[in-house]
Amino acid sequence: MRYFSTVAFYVLAAAFLPAGSCPPSFPTDQPVYTDGEKLLADVRARTRSAKTLRALLRVDAYTSEGRFKVKEILLVERPARLHVATLSPMDSPLSVLVSNGDRFALYDQKEQKFFKGPATPKNIAKLLPVWLSGDEVVGLGFGEPPWGGCFVKGAARLFVDRDKGQYRIECPAPTARSWQRDVYGVDPRSLAVVETERLNADGSVSHRIRFSDHAKVGDLLLPRRIQYENKSKDVDILIKVVETELNEKFEAGTFELEAPRGVPTIEVK
Repeated sequence: MRYFSTVAFYVLAAAFLPAGSCPPSFPTDQPVYTDGEKLLADVRARTRSAKTLRALLRVDAYTSEGRFKVKEILLVERPARLHVATLSPMDSPLSVLVSNGDRFALYDQKEQKFFKGPATPKNIAKLLPVWLSGDEVVGLGFGEPPWGGCFVKGAARLFVDRDKGQYRIECPAPTARSWQRDVYGVDPRSLAVVETERLNADGSVSHRIRFSDHAKVGDLLLPRRIQYENKSKDVDILIKVVETELNEKFEAGTFELEAPRGVPTIEVK
């Protein structure tokens, strides 16, 4: 499988000005939002024209098992199809994980093991330790955070954080979740999400994601740095996006994986 061709990046300098103040402090080329659902809809609309993404990543992760630095290729197709490969210094795949949104499969070449089962955050974290569902990992590539319960009508509450110069969207968790609410920081100029926190009932942070170093890829503004922190899982991971291609038509079988001959299959829950 061809993994990448080089794409030139053009860096967009973003100025984070105090949100909600009077012009010229507040950017006049963007509407002043007073409705959380309207802002949320416009934030999501930024990248919805992109249906697929191919990205070359450099991953620097601290986990309970220690620190590792790897190069990975990420291929995603909305809403939840995923292909992640860890690459050798010669750019050949060492481990490959695929998911169609419902099921996942992982081949570990070094250990000569093949795993398959449901596409849970725990299983996807076997190769990319971000503890998110498949559709949420797909969203990360486009600079989209996990949206939690934001799409329940009337759930999105809007605030202005003048200290950070951001809109803040707050959404309660869906029912029967272990966390209480999600909070999102939105740049008022670009409408890019720059940070999100998932908060527990006691106010502690379940996970935190930061998107930064945004650059134009085609007509879209995408992050080139994604930092994911999850203290309960003992994970702190920095993802640097080296190259990106959008709206490529992937080969048939990109999101499918079978066990190589002679490699045992391990069913996981």
